[in-house]
Amino acid sequence: MSDAEGGLVCTDRLVARTLSGLFDESFDVYKRNFKTLALIAAVLFFPTQIALHGCYETWIRPLQLRIVTPWEDPDPLSALLAILGACLIGAPEYGLPGVLSFVVFALVSGPLCVAVSDILLGRLPSIKEAFRRAGPAALRLLCGWICAGLMCLGIAFACGALTFVVAAFVGISMGAEAGAGAMMVIWLCGLAATYVLSVAVVARYAVFMAPLVVLEGLSITAVWDRNRQLVGRVRFSHTVAAAAALPLLVFGLQYLILFSVDAAIGAVHLTSIADFVVRIAFTAGIVLFFQPYFMVMITALYYDYRVRGEGFDVVLLSTRQTWLAPSPTRFCDPRAGEASHTKEVALI
Repeated sequence: MSDAEGGLVCTDRLVARTLSGLFDESFDVYKRNFKTLALIAAVLFFPTQIALHGCYETWIRPLQLRIVTPWEDPDPLSALLAILGACLIGAPEYGLPGVLSFVVFALVSGPLCVAVSDILLGRLPSIKEAFRRAGPAALRLLCGWICAGLMCLGIAFACGALTFVVAAFVGISMGAEAGAGAMMVIWLCGLAATYVLSVAVVARYAVFMAPLVVLEGLSITAVWDRNRQLVGRVRFSHTVAAAAALPLLVFGLQYLILFSVDAAIGAVHLTSIADFVVRIAFTAGIVLFFQPYFMVMITALYYDYRVRGEGFDVVLLSTRQTWLAPSPTRFCDPRAGEASHTKEVALI
């Protein structure tokens, strides 16, 4: 291992690993560099979480109370606003993201990817440098994630329509009471199919969106082919398993912790203002703790596939370079973002 501050390369992390080994390695990288990665995420996540909590408490919650109050007349406009707000904001109290949370994640994924790449390549990560290098690709990265999200929405709409038709047919055939259990099973199967198909599409075409856009400087249209090339046929099931397990692991643990914190705060009986401040602080801190792990795992998986499919570690050592461009015969400095710009570094 060499000194990262001197620009030297450390390649002990650039080895092929199993899926469980990647999760362990990602956690180890995050644990050793928690301060830097958490501060990068905090630049956007922390103020966003405060704003989302404020909007939820002052806008969404009063609308929900107005809708469920039995003596109030039903207000279609209030119901529509509540649904729209829930889609945009989510449920920040329990860490369930909305559209705005995904936008923030898309924007912060670039700097996090740069920092994790520096760690894996033996460089010293820097918050300022991470945002500087990821800044020019921010809009392209956001558009790429939006395209991936639209693909998932299309899959969800198709699966939802098909599930509705099948459930309606079963309900008509068996009757409302007799077919209630069967319809519940059908809807659960439809939900599972939506998740699996969405994960499969993202794994095939967009799971490495941030590394490919920020580190390799690819356009959105080039990302689909490059991602498909890295994943390939052999590693597709491996990628789907990683992409499916990662959100379940992160959001599952996050939800359980936030649910426990919510129950503990409710038992203390604080004043309304103190309760609001304490909930925001705990929720923002817990969400901030879990979010960087996404990009640590994705970036580690990206380099794992380059080691497996392109011999990245061997070429890195044999050519004394710190970065390998998409073409296996060309090398580029990720700070320059141009494949034609090469940079020599010393190795120990």
